[in-house]
Amino acid sequence: MPAYADAPGWAAWRLDVPGRWQPPTFHLEDGGAFGLDIFDPTADRRLMEFCFAVPTEQYHNGAQDRWLMRRAMAGRLPDGVRLIRQRARQSADLVNRLHSQAPELRAVVDRLGGTQANSLRYNGEVLDVPRLAEVVRQIEENPATVSHFTASIFLLRGLMVGLFLERF
Repeated sequence: MPAYADAPGWAAWRLDVPGRWQPPTFHLEDGGAFGLDIFDPTADRRLMEFCFAVPTEQYHNGAQDRWLMRRAMAGRLPDGVRLIRQRARQSADLVNRLHSQAPELRAVVDRLGGTQANSLRYNGEVLDVPRLAEVVRQIEENPATVSHFTASIFLLRGLMVGLFLERF
């Protein structure tokens, strides 16, 4: 068993079969197929072993999170950056990107709610197709009125569920 497997934080993050490393390589292989070099720190076993071997208390010091990085960057980053408590939002431009894809989104929503069988299966039971259609309409007409939460959690997850169910 690797040395890092006994680290306190490792059990909470274990995604592999014990004794066998399975890095997330699918996107690396996809990039390679197109001649792109994809660099992913989570695919570097040495880095992951280091992260899991660091005691959990090094990451949090009471109420202060990211403690290890904050200490490591002392003198290298201005304190205004190093000590900031605010977190950035991943894919902050999501609604704008969905706005450019609104016709395709509308077509998927129309397909999910279009047939009698789909309407009976999705509307109300599993998916609120009329609400999905309303969110797409809002994205199309005025993207500034749609929250990141509504776009990412409600719309995209709803579409994923609908597309999954459509296969059965």
